[in-house]
Amino acid sequence: MLDPDPANGGHPAPPAPVVEAGDPVDPDGVVEVLVVGLGDIVLPSSRLLVADYFFMGGSMVTDLPRVQLSGFTGRAPVCLHVARFEPADQRAAFLHVRLIDAPVVRWLIGTAGFGVDGGTGGIGSEEAVRAVTADFDGQVYLEAIQAHNVNTWSWSNITTEPVSGANVIGFSTGYGDGGFPVYAGIDKDDRVVAVVIDLLVLPWRWLGRIGMVTRS
Repeated sequence: MLDPDPANGGHPAPPAPVVEAGDPVDPDGVVEVLVVGLGDIVLPSSRLLVADYFFMGGSMVTDLPRVQLSGFTGRAPVCLHVARFEPADQRAAFLHVRLIDAPVVRWLIGTAGFGVDGGTGGIGSEEAVRAVTADFDGQVYLEAIQAHNVNTWSWSNITTEPVSGANVIGFSTGYGDGGFPVYAGIDKDDRVVAVVIDLLVLPWRWLGRIGMVTRS
């Protein structure tokens, strides 16, 4: 079973940009934080591309932001943290990729972030994105993410390169369009052991908060 805890329950200290901004997100009406497993991301090489889901095609591969994974290859579980609100609403709040089961000792900004204009982000290896040719068009991506549509968020996990199993995972981005920061979790041996995308719905300090939310 996927352990949803993204690196020590949201510890250690937040990344410097979050500290400088004062962790400004102040959600109102959150009643629960759910964790949804999206399956594994398959990484034949040690780079994770992050971008608008619908831009993750072979012709775009050289232009997409990426996180260098310090030599990690293989499979890694991916989960989406979803905030449930009253009045009824649900929003994807964090995407977490757990590369290695080791504690994070510091967070680094992994890329300058990425933007979306269709309310949907994506992650994948270079091999997975390069395999998306003109014959494998946006309609396939659209149908895949519509197959996992839940209220105000959705996700997909689609194999694009059958030989290696390399895949692209799509996910809703918080309240829709915008720019989203990507953080790399570093362990005591300077390995990248986790990648977190902050979808700007919950405070960073809530990263490890799972289950019902109680307020004083």
